[in-house]
Order: sequence, then structure tokens, then C-alpha cells
Amino acid sequence: MNKSKALALLMAKGVLGASLALGLATSQADTAKAQPLEDEPGWSCVDDGNRVCGPDNDEGKPAGCYDEGGVLVALWPCAGPLSSDDFHRRYGYGPFGPAR
Repeated sequence: MNKSKALALLMAKGVLGASLALGLATSQADTAKAQPLEDEPGWSCVDDGNRVCGPDNDEGKPAGCYDEGGVLVALWPCAGPLSSDDFHRRYGYGPFGPAR
């Protein structure tokens, strides 16, 4: 292989490597942009972050803590997460009827 072909091959590899790196960086930046931050449009206090909705939240959701399925498990202020069954037992609605 002569020097000019070797140089051309080396330059092509460099361009390809830079293109791949730029594509990966752009892909990661697009992914980060797609996930809204707290209090930005698209953020859900029920589904995102620590899944705690405060009083007077913009979504109009009941204030409290939510589980991975979007079920309210503790009223505000959240003392700690409860399972759905424990929540219904404590607060008296759902399949367990009135609180005792």
C-alpha cells in the first residue's frame, strides 16, 4: 500500500470515529432533554422522582406519596411509604371498608 492510500485510510477512520462519537453524544443529550425536570412541563409528581406530590401541586393530585403504580400510599405529609393494602386499611376505603 502506498503512502497516499494509507493516509487516506487513516483519515477515513478518523472521520468515522469522530462521527460515531458525535452521534453518541447527541443521542445521550437528546435522551436527557426528553426527561423533564421537576416543575417543568411533562413532569409528574406521581410517576417521576421521589413520587411525592405536595399540597397545591400543579397537577391537582391529592398531596401524598405514590407507589410505582401511581397509587396513593400515604397522605401528606408522608411519614413513610405504605403498601396499597396498608393505606386502604388505615384510611378506610377500598377493598377493606371503613377504618375501625
